[in-house]
Amino acid sequence: MLAWTERSTTCKGSAGINGSSRGSYVIHLFIRCRSHIEEKLRWNQNGFRNGSSTAGHILALRRILEEADIHNLPLMATFVDFRKAFDSIHRGKMFKILRAYGIPEKMVSAIQVMYKNTEAIVLSPDGATDPFQIKAGVLQGDTLALFLFIVVVDYIMRKSTINAEQLGFTLNQRRSSRYPKEVLCDLDFADDIVLCSDDQHNGQELLQKVEKHARSVGLRLNESKTEYLTVNIKTQDKIDIKISSGAKLNEVDNYKYLGSLVRDSKSEINKRIGMAWSACNKMDTVWKSGLNRKTKLDIFKSTVQSVIMYGSDTWTVTKELEAKLDGCYTRLLRKCLNVHWSQHMTNTELYGNEPKLSCKIQQRRLKLAGHSYRNTKEPVSQRIMWTPKHGRRNRGKHKLSYIDVVARDIGVLQTDLPNLMRDRNNWANLIMIPTSVD
Repeated sequence: MLAWTERSTTCKGSAGINGSSRGSYVIHLFIRCRSHIEEKLRWNQNGFRNGSSTAGHILALRRILEEADIHNLPLMATFVDFRKAFDSIHRGKMFKILRAYGIPEKMVSAIQVMYKNTEAIVLSPDGATDPFQIKAGVLQGDTLALFLFIVVVDYIMRKSTINAEQLGFTLNQRRSSRYPKEVLCDLDFADDIVLCSDDQHNGQELLQKVEKHARSVGLRLNESKTEYLTVNIKTQDKIDIKISSGAKLNEVDNYKYLGSLVRDSKSEINKRIGMAWSACNKMDTVWKSGLNRKTKLDIFKSTVQSVIMYGSDTWTVTKELEAKLDGCYTRLLRKCLNVHWSQHMTNTELYGNEPKLSCKIQQRRLKLAGHSYRNTKEPVSQRIMWTPKHGRRNRGKHKLSYIDVVARDIGVLQTDLPNLMRDRNNWANLIMIPTSVD
């Protein structure tokens, strides 16, 4: 079933909805398939997996960009976008991939039955169209479809990164046979993929490999949304990045990956402040109503605070930015509680037992840092304390890094952090949040 609105002129913004009534059967299949496949997926893939979230990949990418900037390492990051990805997968290839990944034949056959003779209709203002057959794509609307999709994406990236050592971004250079070269080619959250390379020539080749193997399973790159950014690559050394059709990709200074601008925290914070005010103003009728304080605060936290705090646990925040966030939060809170400036209410009275926004962000940041360090199933575990041995820092005051902020929050040296974060209970005791504003 495909939803159609009066303002729609094409199907680009629409997605199919699976109308299958076999819910319990799908869930049962999903659980059984996951046990067979989970351990075979690359650790680069965070999408729809237990214990994984967008925050881990956002932080990993921020740390890579941050340390590349600090140590003057050349880096090209390409953000891949597929056109209608869920609806384009070649089903025959998908079943072959499932078998290659070791899914038992009985399960593959059961999945094939679900995908046999699938039909769709389009709901428009003029009524429903006649049914037509669907021969490509996964059936969106159930958990099994998401898992099938990431298996296909995992196959694409596995084939594309066979020569990872030559094409990826160098995290640590080879020191000996015991310490080989360490590289990272990609970070994936379902089909939200970022490719990392040391230079644009390798970045171009890696992108071509991804495009080639994606095309073999029915996926096509969206040239208008596939973009790249570069770090420490001189203008005279830059080349045009193209896809197989000959279309040039757009180079950007910043990119919103998984909902967060990743190049620097300041631009992301400014964007979040604007979004929070927009969300707050939309709730103006609620703030001016006669609801009690607790109800208003509950609504405020779910509709406004959640907006400004999204991805905040990955930010590298200076004291100046913390003050800016706290000032914004205070003004938002006054609007929520309908407190006019002429009432001369102090911040202590305004906040009550609520901590400052910077304290909430600090606690989230420390929770994520500790969890990421201990969660060795994700790439972020090796990036959280990463400092490249190659490259060189600029003279003068060093740029603030995420790990500098974590050490500042706890009040210890960076070298003390690994031992502290390794002990979960000890780390939890260190990050207790204040209960009120000073």
